[in-house]
Amino acid sequence: MATEVVRDSSNRVIGYIDDMGDRVLAKGQNGVVIGNYDKILNRTLDASSNIVGNGNLLSALIYNQR
Repeated sequence: MATEVVRDSSNRVIGYIDDMGDRVLAKGQNGVVIGNYDKILNRTLDASSNIVGNGNLLSALIYNQR
């Protein structure tokens, strides 16, 4: 499992992206899951399992939750 720290333009931590194999999780700065990306389906879902779009859009979810 690899964790990527996502930072804003002021170098503050705004979230994390955790690669869990077939699924990648987006977490806010407090560690709460705000969405996930399914590598097999090539689809990004928000925390309520609503489809956000095709492809990995987790960085956009993290930036938009601020």
